[in-house]
Amino acid sequence: MDPIKPITDAILSFTATHPLVGWGVALIALLVIAITALGNFMPGFEIVKSRVQAWIARRTKFQPLVKAAIRSDIQGHVNHAIRKMSRELPGGWITEMEVDWVEKERKIDFLNDGEVVVRMRPLESQDQNFVHATYHFLHKAFFPKTKRIIPAEYRDAAALMVAQRIVTEERQSSVRIFEDEVLEPAAEVNKKILPVMGRYRHIDGRGFFSGTFLREIQAIATEVRFSAMRASMPKETSDIIKHIEDFIHFFEARDDGHHPHIPEDRWRRLGPITSYGFLLVARPAMAQGGQFTIAPYLDRVREKLAEGIGRLYVFGTEPEKPFALSVIHSISRDIPEYELTEQFKLSHDYRGNLGGVGALFVRKAQ
Repeated sequence: MDPIKPITDAILSFTATHPLVGWGVALIALLVIAITALGNFMPGFEIVKSRVQAWIARRTKFQPLVKAAIRSDIQGHVNHAIRKMSRELPGGWITEMEVDWVEKERKIDFLNDGEVVVRMRPLESQDQNFVHATYHFLHKAFFPKTKRIIPAEYRDAAALMVAQRIVTEERQSSVRIFEDEVLEPAAEVNKKILPVMGRYRHIDGRGFFSGTFLREIQAIATEVRFSAMRASMPKETSDIIKHIEDFIHFFEARDDGHHPHIPEDRWRRLGPITSYGFLLVARPAMAQGGQFTIAPYLDRVREKLAEGIGRLYVFGTEPEKPFALSVIHSISRDIPEYELTEQFKLSHDYRGNLGGVGALFVRKAQ
């Protein structure tokens, strides 16, 4: 539904009975329409749009505009937070969110032409609005087309953990609301959710939650969606998170967080549906003559090819990001058997520090 139509209809009705103020109302209407158009065209302008609408609404006491201002405020803040998080998530998961008001208490979310629409009951508290809109958006957006295949505790815990992180980072005043109104009811329904969230936080502390786990689970679920292997999804999900936890353990056992000795078989997982391996980019290697070289990393990638690795995850630390990006570029250029399908940011690097860069290469079909 066009959010401007109720406003323009009300304005036309008002000006018909109050012609002396018609020009003033018309100017306000033009301002609202211009601000709305900019907000729709420039997503970052949504918050500004809500503030302008709220300013006009306070002075005119025009209820449709008050409601539009609240709606724009929710959309602007949630879309802003989600957009930042989208830099870590698999491509295609995050679209724009639109709020649609309903009168019932129950909140329903659905997908409409590639846009997530969150249907909510208007609330006085914008903190409540922010919490519920954020969670319902993520609950719908995560694992597109495969959510019925993902085990419920893993699927729901993923949306809950990311929602909790966004609420904590963006609006501290909403943390208690999230815990009381979203997390506690979900944990009561499924007792497995909280332990899974704890495991997610553990691997997220090294960048492997969004970097590897979400992408790998989505890839496997897509592969088995219409096959008998669909029944293997619970075991595959459990085995992948266990493999990542075991891999991280070697870093946690070393105080400085740098490359420990990791057995060769731990750098990869050859599963029944997909196979993946890790390449961790650290300090540039030195060649003869004292020059930095990427050659050792390219040699490792060729070894992954020989091992039959179909999906290669390349991770770099934040301090060494330029070098990591040059390695990613060189793999894409010099090893055509692997195709660069995604490049993304990380919440933490594999050493446990904030930031980092990641990339996913997929082996081309023979």
